[in-house]
Amino acid sequence: MGSKNGLNAVIIVFVIFVVFILYNSGRSKKYKMIYKEFDLVENFDKAKITGRRPKTDNAWHCTLARIEIDGKPCIFSHPDSSLSYMITLPKDRKFVFKSSVGFHPVAKKWIISDGVRMSVKIINGSGSKIIFNRYVMPKDNLFNVEIPLDDYAGKNIILSLYSLNDKGKNAKGDWAVWFEPKIIREQ
Repeated sequence: MGSKNGLNAVIIVFVIFVVFILYNSGRSKKYKMIYKEFDLVENFDKAKITGRRPKTDNAWHCTLARIEIDGKPCIFSHPDSSLSYMITLPKDRKFVFKSSVGFHPVAKKWIISDGVRMSVKIINGSGSKIIFNRYVMPKDNLFNVEIPLDDYAGKNIILSLYSLNDKGKNAKGDWAVWFEPKIIREQ
């Protein structure tokens, strides 16, 4: 039994490694070095995106869009969509990922959504780790997210934002929003 678990662990590590290599192979993009702040909304067009993206900044008929709510820059994220950013964090500085998560104000009024899972995952040369994972409901208030990135100082990483439905859930009215997502240098 123990050797089977060991083999499974080796296979998982190999799959993560292959995904990391395939993601980076043939790409002319370099990792973006962060010195003070990295605004994920400003860099939306530089992200690797999965999901339908609009031709304009309009959340209708798409799964991912850059939008503004009450003057705040946001990322609209319908289930089964993700954004991935290739970045490098200097080893001599401390950084934190900050955002608030919740539903678009219009969708909060609907009674059709059964919620959406919002996650942040980091991939680096040594594997991947989900650093934030929360199921968000339309009735919930905004949830503030603040995650130290100390473990990734001096490393190239891929930071990904995901919106997903749990098994058996539907995507009706799941207008999830990342409010002002940024990586900020701690003072």
